[in-house]
Amino acid sequence: MDFWRRAAKTSRILQIRNEVIREKNGEKQIILERMENSMLKWYGHVVCMEDNRWPKRIMTWSPGGRRRERSDVEKEKEVDRVMKQAAQ
Repeated sequence: MDFWRRAAKTSRILQIRNEVIREKNGEKQIILERMENSMLKWYGHVVCMEDNRWPKRIMTWSPGGRRRERSDVEKEKEVDRVMKQAAQ
């Protein structure tokens, strides 16, 4: 709930109930747009880094073994989707 409060730019001092924050009209869409914009800014920042920097090495790293996180293709598809939405 802390994330939703910060994204809605409210604080606990204002004593706004959680239900009210969740039910604000259109607030969820605005928060998702902010998250996507932040993701694109971060992605662009990391892509422009030199190859030996840790954030870029971690972003492009693929661990071996049985456990698999989202594949690189899925990550790129998500970034492409957000970029297309932002361009519209």
